Amino acid sequence: MKNILSILLFLTIITYPVRVFAGEISVSANESPEKENVIAPKVFVSGGILHIQNVDDGAKVEIYSIVGIKVKTVTLTDGVVDVSDLNKGIYIVRVDKTSQKIVIQ
Repeated sequence: MKNILSILLFLTIITYPVRVFAGEISVSANESPEKENVIAPKVFVSGGILHIQNVDDGAKVEIYSIVGIKVKTVTLTDGVVDVSDLNKGIYIVRVDKTSQKIVIQ
C-alpha cells in the first residue's frame, strides 16, 4: 500500500502543471505569453550545493526522490540549498509552481 501511494504521489508531481520541465516552457490554456514575462528558475547542483537562480529568497523549495517521496523541504536563502546529505541519484526540485529534474553525483 505504501508503495502504491508513493507511486501515485510521484505521478502527481510529474503530471502537475508546470511552466518549465527539462528546459521547455509551456503555457496553460488560461494564460497568454504576452501577458506575463516569466523568467524560469535556473536550478543546478555543484559540489553538494543546489543553486537556484531567478527566485526570491524565502521561496519554498521541495525536493522529491524519483519515486515521489519528499526528502527535503527548505526555505531558500541566498539562492542555495545544501544537498550534501542526499544520496546520489535523480531528484525532482519544486520551487513555487516550477519543477525541474536534477542529478546528484
